[in-house]
Amino acid sequence: MYQLLKQIAKTGIVTEPAPLPDAALRALEQRLGELILKHFGRALAIRHVDAGSCNGCELEIHAMNSPYYNLEGLGIKFVASPRHADMLLVTGPVSRNMETALRRTWEATPDPKLVVAIGDCGCTGGIFGESYASCGRSRLPAYPRRDPAGNSHRDNARPQVAMELPLAFIGWFFTLASAGALVLGAALIAMLATAGDLQRRYLGYSMWNDLVLAAIWVLGLAGGIGVIRLQPWGRYLLELFCWALIVLLPLSAASRLYALRQPDPGQPPVNWLGAIGGVTLILIPVIAICAATIVTLRSPEATKAFS
Repeated sequence: MYQLLKQIAKTGIVTEPAPLPDAALRALEQRLGELILKHFGRALAIRHVDAGSCNGCELEIHAMNSPYYNLEGLGIKFVASPRHADMLLVTGPVSRNMETALRRTWEATPDPKLVVAIGDCGCTGGIFGESYASCGRSRLPAYPRRDPAGNSHRDNARPQVAMELPLAFIGWFFTLASAGALVLGAALIAMLATAGDLQRRYLGYSMWNDLVLAAIWVLGLAGGIGVIRLQPWGRYLLELFCWALIVLLPLSAASRLYALRQPDPGQPPVNWLGAIGGVTLILIPVIAICAATIVTLRSPEATKAFS
């Protein structure tokens, strides 16, 4: 006992001193919370999976959950079920006994999802490497989704719809297209108002039609901006805009063709083949993009992104 006390007195305190207050950490804390709200719109939910760790990484994770670091105050929380998680946090070299459990946890996590492997073991296998008892590192291939009983529902799983588009593309496309359509429409109206009698007659015939289309494009501009900012109202406005375009564009095209049906005497005959072909070349791509946008906005991934 005397030797032990002597050794303690001789060695002294070997831990490093506590860090001094740092104002930069407070700025980092605020920035991290803002980034989480920007990308998720709510707290980041994490499901931790111990895939054969020595519990060294778990000690660090538990320390992060302490009141000292206040992880939940930053908008980050750990959840008990992978079905409620946005991200999987994997520790350990993935032992053979945990390989199936880790894969099922990954499959149970809804898309879109993140996977983060921490520690030397989770990233490279560490000192364990790859052997009869260890997979070496976290590997999560795209296996078919299974239920908790382990049954693969390859035929019943939700198919990947080829018409789905990225949300960022949808938002910027409709924002720029709507703004461009409003500017172009204003320029065309100004040109027709200063042109000849036939153009003025055409403008007077389609005035109310153009006003309705302008209101629809304003709706699309607002919806596109809302989708860029991942606001729930933007999703509803943009879907309403797409449905309005699908219904009103064919009606608008028909009314414009009707306006050309009886030209003034002395005017050359209307090239109906060219007029109908030009209208069709505009209608088909617009309706296809609107349909793809509606499919994307109604997908489970988009619903989660806007929640």
